[in-house]
Amino acid sequence: MTPIWDLKRPKTVICPSSLLALASTPTSTPAMFRSSTSSFDRLLEKATSQLLLEPDWQSTMAINDLIRGGEVPPRYAVSAVKKRFYSDNPHVALYALQVMESCVKNCGSLVHEEVATKAFMEELRDLVKRSQDDAVKRKVLEMIQNWGMAFRNSQKYRIVTVSD
Repeated sequence: MTPIWDLKRPKTVICPSSLLALASTPTSTPAMFRSSTSSFDRLLEKATSQLLLEPDWQSTMAINDLIRGGEVPPRYAVSAVKKRFYSDNPHVALYALQVMESCVKNCGSLVHEEVATKAFMEELRDLVKRSQDDAVKRKVLEMIQNWGMAFRNSQKYRIVTVSD
């Protein structure tokens, strides 16, 4: 006789070939970061939601904790936040800029090394040129100015303080 608890739950059979196929599937993130990046993505979506009336600082700080704790690679985090800069909704772009600003202020050199690159600074410059929203433009310029002041004594982050 089958116990009653077995009748309620369907049986799942996993064959070894499906495990092999799953394991060999290429991904952009190492296996050790997959669950953390999915929680990071959920937090980022929540922190930059177009439905927000004010910044979601709880989600933003949780994002910082994931990066500082090494659960999410800084390169992945910066790239994911950067994608939100280009949203058609200016509120989403502003919230993404606030998340990035918070990451730079709270995550230290992990994030500094990702944003203090010529490519990243050029993207910010292009964002200012392309954006139709004045608040987004002001926020980007404010961030660049603040980072320039913060990094002015560091040769390592010289690209932020030098303009071409």
